[in-house]
Amino acid sequence: MARPAKFDTEPLLDKAMHLFWRQGYEATSVQELGRELDLHPGSIYNTFGDKHSLFLAALDRYAQTGGQYLTNLLQKPSSPRQAIEDTLFTVARVLATPDGRQGCLMTNSAVELGETDPDVARKVTDFQTCFETDIADVLQRAQDLGEMRPRSATETLALARFLNGCMRGMQVLAKASPDAQRLNDIAQTAIQSLD
Repeated sequence: MARPAKFDTEPLLDKAMHLFWRQGYEATSVQELGRELDLHPGSIYNTFGDKHSLFLAALDRYAQTGGQYLTNLLQKPSSPRQAIEDTLFTVARVLATPDGRQGCLMTNSAVELGETDPDVARKVTDFQTCFETDIADVLQRAQDLGEMRPRSATETLALARFLNGCMRGMQVLAKASPDAQRLNDIAQTAIQSLD
C-alpha cells in the first residue's frame, strides 16, 4: 500500500498565502493552487483538506509571518512614541507603492469574507486583537516615559484600536487609490491623537 506523500508544509503555505493575498479567496481556484504549489489537487486535499481549510491555514501562516512585520516596527529601539509615529508613516509610505497596494491579507480577508465566513471573521478578529494589544503596550510605555499624557487602561486600548483602524482604513483606501498625500494625511492626523 502506498504511503501518503509528506511535505514540508511551511513553504507550501507561504505560496498559498501569497496567491490568496494577490487574488483573494473566491478568485483563487484549486487548480491555480495546484499550479502554484506544484501539487495535484488530491495532494492538496490530503495535505491541507479542502480549499477553505488551506485558506485558514494560510491566514494562520500570515499571522505568524507577515503580521509580525508591523509588530517588529513597533518594537524598534527608538522611543515608544516615535515607534508608533514611524509605524504609521511606514504603513502610509508602503501602501503608496505598487507592491503595497496588495495591502494586508487579514484586512483583505475581512473585506471579502468577514461578514459571511465565521471562521475567517474569528481569525481576523484574533489577529486584530493581538495587534491592538501590541499597540496598547507601546502606548503604555510611551506614557510611562512621559512621551504622552497619562491615560486609563480603557482609554489606552481605545486609542490603540483607533490607530489600528486608521492603518486598516489606509490599506483599504490604497487598493483603489494609493495617493501618497492622502495616506500621509491620515497618518499625520492619527499621530495628533497621541497628544
